Amino acid sequence: MLDAGTGLTRADTSSGDDVVILSHFHIDHMLGLADFAARKKSGKLRVVSALCDSPDELERVVGKIYGPPAYPVSIRQIYPNVEFLPLTALTTELPHGMEFAPIELNHPGGSFGTRVTDKETGKTVVYISDHEHGSQKDEPLLEFCADVDLVIWDSSYEDATFAKYKGWGHSTWQEGLRFAQACGARAIALTHHDATRDDAEAAKIEKLLEGSIGFLAKDDMVVDV
Repeated sequence: MLDAGTGLTRADTSSGDDVVILSHFHIDHMLGLADFAARKKSGKLRVVSALCDSPDELERVVGKIYGPPAYPVSIRQIYPNVEFLPLTALTTELPHGMEFAPIELNHPGGSFGTRVTDKETGKTVVYISDHEHGSQKDEPLLEFCADVDLVIWDSSYEDATFAKYKGWGHSTWQEGLRFAQACGARAIALTHHDATRDDAEAAKIEKLLEGSIGFLAKDDMVVDV
């Protein structure tokens, strides 16, 4: 699982090990973790982040959200078989035959994107949420995403109104499309929509995306890579 927002409340747990990679610790990316842990019955729950250098540090940070005084119990109290892991190496192999690599993004307080590679097929997906384009982090990000199969991109805003949101740590759907074309991605899923983007506006964007490699991500969408 990439991040632990409210979507995680609808995700099925497995009978084996489940891995949740946290891009950062803002509450909208953490709200589903306790619910997911409460529904897990067996196997390990691995909580992973590149923002912390040690398991103890990561557990302490997560404990500031899930633990007193903000929350009555910790994740470990909800599900004892939890393991906290830093994702600090250039590439780190976790269960399920996948390889994970982190990259730093441009977001207040810090955030990391994640490249996921299936070792058997070689298919790659890069998750880039909570990233503001227009900094020195853009060039290494292009290299990181070169020729990937799917980019999942922070598309909160529009080019026309982006100036007033600079410094907020998010990007635009148009920039996402330009980015995907520049790095040679085969497709781009545009997500992290601003809360004011209603269905009518989304439909207009979808019309503009026709014939391109971009599409709007939606709840419960399944994409074959």
